[in-house]
Amino acid sequence: MKFLLPIFLLLCVTVAAESPKWNLTQTDRSASGKLVAEHYVNDSIFYTEIFIRPSKGNVKPVFLVGYDRSAAVSFSPDDKWIALNDHAGSNESHVRVFKRGQGVKFIEQKKVNITKEAWRFLALQHGRKHPPDFDHSYVYMGEEWLSSREILLALFGYSDSNGFRSVDPYWFCVYNVYTGKFAPAPGDMNRNSAVSFTDDP
Repeated sequence: MKFLLPIFLLLCVTVAAESPKWNLTQTDRSASGKLVAEHYVNDSIFYTEIFIRPSKGNVKPVFLVGYDRSAAVSFSPDDKWIALNDHAGSNESHVRVFKRGQGVKFIEQKKVNITKEAWRFLALQHGRKHPPDFDHSYVYMGEEWLSSREILLALFGYSDSNGFRSVDPYWFCVYNVYTGKFAPAPGDMNRNSAVSFTDDP
């Protein structure tokens, strides 16, 4: 029995020494200034977690999401939504949206796969049934919302196998977070966009 205490203390010290260290590396603030997204990274496991908190008051931050590579948060003007640019890999990037619940809790909306449907919308706008088949496919959202309902998406992609195909430089469209519908970009934003499809010569 007298040997158990030293062993227990040794285990505690070992666990404490191996506990992950989380460091605040990035802060995203809402346009209203009322909400803050804090990114805490653990370099030992190459993983980052985002927490949301009010900019004022002693309120416990609420977990939003974790990611492996890099991400950026953009709040809607009315602070009811979050759009997240998730750079999931070297050959892909996605946009994810979260709707505000109670307090500073935001819930991801998964009914619409924004990345997949944005590429499908591009194809339809070009009279095609299927989107381009790219090795590298990226969907981004700008830092600012068009309104409290709409975000502007930028699509970019290319393939360097079986012939070079691409979207150059970007192709833009609008996504409505309430309806889950897509619409053409305003004005002539796509006047310089060139899109080549898999079955193009």
